[in-house]
Amino acid sequence: MLRSVIAGAAVLAIALTGCGSAKDTSSAAQVTSAATSAVAAATNVPGYTLRRAPNAIGGSPDSIAPEGKAKITVDGEVSKLTGPVSCPALETEFYLAIGSDPKVAYVAVQLTKGSSPKAKSVGIISRNIIVSVADGSGVKVVKTGDNYVVTGEGQRVDIEKMDTVTDVPFTIDATCPAE
Repeated sequence: MLRSVIAGAAVLAIALTGCGSAKDTSSAAQVTSAATSAVAAATNVPGYTLRRAPNAIGGSPDSIAPEGKAKITVDGEVSKLTGPVSCPALETEFYLAIGSDPKVAYVAVQLTKGSSPKAKSVGIISRNIIVSVADGSGVKVVKTGDNYVVTGEGQRVDIEKMDTVTDVPFTIDATCPAE
């Protein structure tokens, strides 16, 4: 049932065009759309291959992700989602992509390249919440080597109460794997 709700949210993202920032009051549909759009964009970068953790559904010894680490905190709660971490890149930007199944739990952060990257969008999809920042406003990024700490405030939708949108702080601490 829950997977159906999240899969439905992904379909809804394609159908909707509205996106809000953490400063706007957005509907649950707009927050869901922004988060699922960020995840869809990260998984559609040319040449990107969805990496599966060894215990992930559909994972096999041949598809084990390289080492990379992640810690995601939303509203003070640490997520159980820790990886795998991928960093698919385009010419001027790249993504921190965390997770092995975008339909169940996934984090995508769209960043500009360089020594002082800027966040363009953030999407966090988990078993019970969806968090998004559509335009990167108020999001801070600290880069140290291959490690990125992304902090900010996003709009959260509780999947159980799709009509409730609240602002919550989040931190994403992820290291891109050596490819």
